[in-house]
Amino acid sequence: MMPAPYHVVEYVRNPIKVSLMATCRLVFFIQPNRASYLIISPKEEIIHCKEFRNTEVVSQSVFLRFILEKEPILSSTFLDSRVYISEVPFTLIPDVFWRDDYQVPLSRLLLQDVFDKSEVTSTSVPSLPGRLLFPLPSMTLNFLNQYIPHHTLTHVSALLLSISDRLSKEYDHLILTLILEKQLLIAAIVEGELKICNRFPFQTHNDAAYFIQTVKNVTGVLDKDLPHFVLGEIEAKSDTEQSLWDFFPHMQFPEFMRPIIHNENESVPWWRFAFLNP
Repeated sequence: MMPAPYHVVEYVRNPIKVSLMATCRLVFFIQPNRASYLIISPKEEIIHCKEFRNTEVVSQSVFLRFILEKEPILSSTFLDSRVYISEVPFTLIPDVFWRDDYQVPLSRLLLQDVFDKSEVTSTSVPSLPGRLLFPLPSMTLNFLNQYIPHHTLTHVSALLLSISDRLSKEYDHLILTLILEKQLLIAAIVEGELKICNRFPFQTHNDAAYFIQTVKNVTGVLDKDLPHFVLGEIEAKSDTEQSLWDFFPHMQFPEFMRPIIHNENESVPWWRFAFLNP
């Protein structure tokens, strides 16, 4: 008998009335070997948060199909359905250099040289005078179109940009690190302006520390007292003996992002999923 293709972690679990589903918002986040979703009430409370971790006994495509078929709630009609992906590269194009007919040539130049018109997309970035350009994983797109009606698809870097923009209203210099399973997304704000927003694959804590320190060196944000914010797949500082906290003990979670969680349990690691609803 084949073992279960994924483990499930429920961070927030509350009963959801079907009659209220159409007034809620859905956020679905896809990573390589991970997927999670939030359901957010009209009161902006997170009423459900569930994560799936591939046991790697099936491929990514089968893993994703399992989730979409076994979680019928994802096919419900919501007030808004947003899907974020992380496994593809991205680039930012300033508005002054943007033309719609540049989309494919720019993607071939900056991302990969084999894309055609149907394989790339772009979206405006409200916090910046620019556009986010990224490829569309065709198999993932087919699944989403089949199972999640009327969704909006974008890259998770859009969330990093939104959060760093909000933080920049309070801090002129800062680093924001979003930690995913096997990659980091890092944004650096210097003198109130975005200087770097990039994606770095990593395997170990040493790798991650190297990339973060490199961004700090390149941008000059080296003072240990300058804010270094972190979100995503990291344990609370007191919970672990060896992690990025050993390299950067002054990291902090952005408290303004602490979500409203229905029937909140104090032990919920909100920083692991709060970035999905900035």
